[in-house]
Amino acid sequence: KPSGGRLEITLGVLNDGSEAFKFQSLLHTYFRVPSVDTVKISGFEGHRYKDHLGDQGVRTTPAGEPLGISREVDREYINYPQEKEIVISTGDTKHFSITTKAEIDGEDHPTNYDVVLWNPWIEKAEATADLDDDAYMRYVCVEPGNISGGGSELPAGSSFVIEQTIEVLNP
Repeated sequence: KPSGGRLEITLGVLNDGSEAFKFQSLLHTYFRVPSVDTVKISGFEGHRYKDHLGDQGVRTTPAGEPLGISREVDREYINYPQEKEIVISTGDTKHFSITTKAEIDGEDHPTNYDVVLWNPWIEKAEATADLDDDAYMRYVCVEPGNISGGGSELPAGSSFVIEQTIEVLNP
């Protein structure tokens, strides 16, 4: 539900069955930026991620500088902290603030979630029929959800909710 320069997105999963099941979710949010080669993303410093490119190893983002994008990126930040802010900027201009929380069976039961950071870069953008060849230069994806380890197990009679809040600071 949009409110001024703020958008709240909520996804809920209800297990009204008699057995637990495993599920995955991912809120595919694409953020338009003036130019991806000048973008800086803060909030991931010091956090573990699985790199879905190359050797697919688990690494930690160095503390200090925000992330820049200069090639294809496909990272899954594992067990991201509840409501920790992610900010997308170019230069000194902050464009978006993103916070997320996830819970099972209500606010008193926070649960882990992951955040995917993605940009297809040149070759994958050119190979994607519904993207202009240079579209990768104008967006970055920050996608919260639960995908690590094949997803989350939801017990019978339980519910899962993930809420993402996006604030547009400077379009």
